[in-house]
Amino acid sequence: GCGAGAVGYIDKIRFRIVDDPVGYCDAIEKGSETVAEREKLGRYDSFRETVMIGLRLVKGVEEGRLLARFGLSLAEVYGETLSDLMAQELLVYEAGRLFLTRRGLRFANQVMARLV
Repeated sequence: GCGAGAVGYIDKIRFRIVDDPVGYCDAIEKGSETVAEREKLGRYDSFRETVMIGLRLVKGVEEGRLLARFGLSLAEVYGETLSDLMAQELLVYEAGRLFLTRRGLRFANQVMARLV
């Protein structure tokens, strides 16, 4: 992420930028650190983070890539939660990809909260 309050994820590290816009701008001007928090994520948390970031894309996430990278399937990690979200027509699994439906896009925050 970029800007005050943004959250990002790089190389299994989740980070959060300082929340205060004035403090953020001051840090930028001084060449100081803008990251307020860093957290190293384990395998399951990295998997979940990757899924949530991927679901923000129209094309969603490709399960084959998740399997190759983490050795985990969507069903292993999410089980009945995934089935429930698909039954509510918020998510769809098609051609090896999981993505938000048109309805799911309207409720994306609630979907993501279930997948955390």
